[in-house]
Amino acid sequence: MKPIKKIVIGDGVALSIFSIFYGTQLIRFPEISNNYQVYELIKEIVDNGPTIGFIILLLGVAKLIGLIINNKLLKRVGLVGLMMAYAMLAISFLISTPPNTISILTGYAFYTVLSISLKEGNV
Repeated sequence: MKPIKKIVIGDGVALSIFSIFYGTQLIRFPEISNNYQVYELIKEIVDNGPTIGFIILLLGVAKLIGLIINNKLLKRVGLVGLMMAYAMLAISFLISTPPNTISILTGYAFYTVLSISLKEGNV
């Protein structure tokens, strides 16, 4: 296996695990997304807070399974879905009040997804 391919797979696994953990935390602790003011815009888009957790969790699992079984469709669906989810989160956190730092983290997650997508040739 070529070194660049190993890096891309490693990045994809890391992104999948990060997304699974982030989604799980939002599901386990619904008060985060239901009570924190920075999640107000997200709640307007997806009805209730934990829904975004389920979406991110499922997309992370799809990407991870796609990597494990080498299924291009699952990898692409997971990656594009995560790209949209993290972009939505980053933008909504950036424009929400009060000023917060979580937009920087979700922006970096979006950048990571975009970088992996470019390396895999999906964009």
